[in-house]
Amino acid sequence: MTINNWLWGGHFDERGVRDTSTDMVKARAKKSDSWLSAHVLSMGADYDIEGETAAQHRQWLNSVANELPHPIRLERKFSGKPITWVHLDVCDDPRSPKVYQFDV
Repeated sequence: MTINNWLWGGHFDERGVRDTSTDMVKARAKKSDSWLSAHVLSMGADYDIEGETAAQHRQWLNSVANELPHPIRLERKFSGKPITWVHLDVCDDPRSPKVYQFDV
């Protein structure tokens, strides 16, 4: 699993917790939605799984939903296009299924 890898020369640095001083959060602050991000609330992360596509991993998470200790949400599409990473967060809605997939 790869979340952030900047320390080892990679380019991922905002895939876990995002504090309010990061470039990404500052850029979205004008939209008034950055403060609702699971990343800012320390409730979400983006990651890749070596050897699996994001779609395969989301399918696997859905298949083991009953074994998960807490409901999760998974981003599926961004602006109508499938995303190539996994976004998982625990900002659940009691009306949603145990694994809730959503589009942004």
